[in-house]
Amino acid sequence: MSIALSIVLPCYNPTEGWEQRVLENIRLIEKTIPGLELILVNDGSEKDISKEVTLLSSSIQAFKYISYLPNKGKGQAIRTGLDAAIGKYIIYTDIDFPYTYESLINIYHTLQQGYDIAAGIKNDAYYDKAPKLRTIMSKSLRLMSSKLLKISVNDTQCGLKGMNQDSKDIWLGGKIDRYLFDLEAIYKAERKNKKIKAVPIELREGVVFSKIKISMMLTEVKNFIKVLISK
Repeated sequence: MSIALSIVLPCYNPTEGWEQRVLENIRLIEKTIPGLELILVNDGSEKDISKEVTLLSSSIQAFKYISYLPNKGKGQAIRTGLDAAIGKYIIYTDIDFPYTYESLINIYHTLQQGYDIAAGIKNDAYYDKAPKLRTIMSKSLRLMSSKLLKISVNDTQCGLKGMNQDSKDIWLGGKIDRYLFDLEAIYKAERKNKKIKAVPIELREGVVFSKIKISMMLTEVKNFIKVLISK
């Protein structure tokens, strides 16, 4: 089967019922995009997810499962999935599919139009739903990315992005293992003159936001400085 699209999902201690949400979304996407590959990367989960993985494996024709210990971070999980992806186009998102079906399809259609990278960007409706601390952090990072790094697509942390096969090496060459891996990749892509388009996205109903840890914030400050001094 020819693979038109690879979808990469990082997985770390997923909430109950996650496999049903994944399956429902894949079934929906397949109606629009035949030739779909799903790559699930278990980033050192402490939970036993073997039963859920067996269900997905038996239900999805093109399914790849990669698992390792210990937890290495979302950036490393995404790179691992991208490295295994064989689709003409690749999209990665979070395991709970927090954005609408239409948002993902718009990312795919943008790639079909000839863009190297399609980067989802959050709208005002997203911030209306997001916790206050997350909103402050997101908007602050967007401002710093624009002013200090001169990135035109300054919303680098939206968890829905797509690329063609020729562009995934930018991600594979990344050094940041945690959340700012996106920032690092987009920064490098712009300097390589990749054709990038920002694509407005929407949250689906019922999304539950994870808590932000202070330790994570401090780590990401250090990672931002790493990107900044690499200029």
